[in-house]
Amino acid sequence: MVLLLATLLVSALSRPVIGNTPVTEPTSPVDPAAVRRYRQEHPGSTISEAVAAVSRG
Repeated sequence: MVLLLATLLVSALSRPVIGNTPVTEPTSPVDPAAVRRYRQEHPGSTISEAVAAVSRG
């Protein structure tokens, strides 16, 4: 019972694991090679950031 209560408290009070990814309008498909190049040129960038940068042109 204590373990169940602890699990409920942790899940209710902790931040989400996935986070808040902004949802945008549907766009044309993104070239995976362009995303890979962007991430190689910008170390530390996330896939979401790379896709957004490549989509902007």
